[in-house]
Amino acid sequence: MALWIPGNANEGLVVAGFTFSAGVKYNAVGTMPLKTPSNGDAGSSPNHHNHKGIEAYPGLIYVRPVAPTDPITAFQGDLWLRIVENNLNPAYWRSDVTIFGMQGTIPVRGSGGTVTPGPTAQTKSAGYWSSDITIAAVPVPAGAVLVGTTIAGTAGAMPNRSAQNIHLPAAAVTVWANDRVFLQPPQGYYDGSTWVTTAAPQFNASNIRNGVNLLGITGTMVEGRRFAEGTFVHGSGQTATVTGLGFTPSTVEIAWTEDQHTFRIGRSYGAWYASQVTGNATQQYYINFANSTVFSGGFTSDMLYGNGRLITWRATE
Repeated sequence: MALWIPGNANEGLVVAGFTFSAGVKYNAVGTMPLKTPSNGDAGSSPNHHNHKGIEAYPGLIYVRPVAPTDPITAFQGDLWLRIVENNLNPAYWRSDVTIFGMQGTIPVRGSGGTVTPGPTAQTKSAGYWSSDITIAAVPVPAGAVLVGTTIAGTAGAMPNRSAQNIHLPAAAVTVWANDRVFLQPPQGYYDGSTWVTTAAPQFNASNIRNGVNLLGITGTMVEGRRFAEGTFVHGSGQTATVTGLGFTPSTVEIAWTEDQHTFRIGRSYGAWYASQVTGNATQQYYINFANSTVFSGGFTSDMLYGNGRLITWRATE
């Protein structure tokens, strides 16, 4: 016959190390685990016990002290459930928020606002901004930026004229009479060493009035036909020569007075002639003009008379 002891306890309902008697069991030893401040999980402080599950929701956290498959477990004394979460760090939340007694360290900066780019760098300090930070657009006309340069993502399209030619042909030329000359440079960038030019093959001293300075060139052109005149004392030679005229004469006039007569020698329309004037009477006199000629810069004339006389001459181009 078996002894029956009132009660419904069993080993799993009695803390390990303690005995119980119930039913047919007499003085049986319990097996229920007991977690105390002195038997924490390995790797933790003695009174820290690892949790067996966690669920988190906004504003709420659930922690399992025992897994559903674990035996019934008893807890006694000053002990804690330990949750290892490396992201539970004040450096990860803003300074005006406290979580589990820990105040965040991320500075609160206020509203983000708009950043307008300028010539110097602007810093938005690290921290929490309550609204978006907008970087203002920088409209950059590509034609105003040198080719090869990029500003705010816009590639420059302005041609580098100085790299093309240091004597760049002008796009247009305008002259203001009695004032100035305008040379329009082609659109682009110039580094200060480039000249803008225009072809002017007729721009030379011989096409500018004699003595006139035009853009640094002094003209030598004499308007109309050039002429020269002068005097000399004729010696005893049969010819007289004048040089240094700067042109080839087409007409020559020579005259002198001897006693009561005026003698004239000339060249016109390619022929030489001679005459003698006495009072109001003019008559031809004959000279062999075999040596008479004109050349570049002067002339030579045969002389029948005039030895020792002051000779007046004039030559025209």
